[in-house]
Amino acid sequence: MSDPYLVPGTGVLRNKFGILSADDLDRLVDDMVTIEAAYLFNEGPPVRPALAGWQTVHRAMFGAVFDWAGDFRTIHIRKLDENGQPSGYFARPDRIEADGRKAIRHLVTTLRRAATDDIARIAGNLAEVYGQLNFLHPFREGNGRSQKVFFSAVCKPVGIELVWSAIPVEEHNVAASRAMNDDPSLMKEHFRSIAKKSDRPGLKLRPGT
Repeated sequence: MSDPYLVPGTGVLRNKFGILSADDLDRLVDDMVTIEAAYLFNEGPPVRPALAGWQTVHRAMFGAVFDWAGDFRTIHIRKLDENGQPSGYFARPDRIEADGRKAIRHLVTTLRRAATDDIARIAGNLAEVYGQLNFLHPFREGNGRSQKVFFSAVCKPVGIELVWSAIPVEEHNVAASRAMNDDPSLMKEHFRSIAKKSDRPGLKLRPGT
């Protein structure tokens, strides 16, 4: 099956600029989404802890480059193991919304209890939800970057700051891979190190993550 998200005859994602070089497109996306993410977090409207909220974040970050930004993918996409090798598939397109709603309910409950729960419990719950939503990988591209901003944005109003720069990107990818294989231990360790209670949280995002 051909990939409708690619420029025909290439391995480059279809984009509004007509760019045909994957490297050039990656550089453009990295620059633009970092700026948009910071604006969205610091000056944008509140983000709802819902799948629609994640879609809003994705559209804001990637909409200037991709016309399908914010839309759930319609094709199957492969996931990689911690060694970067293909290892099965992410959630089926027809399961994204149903499975996502279950994870979102867990997220909402965690956020509601943020004022009374200790930070270790909050971090553990956030790690579980993060792994569940990561398995969805609902967009053709930009899932990891938009998921981090989405989590930061919905945690901010309840006084939780997520310091993503505290963990290496490669190690975080390993944690995500293990979480999808029913081993959330490393992801929980990561969230215990990045989740902080704060009255004035701010975005901590590294370009390209």
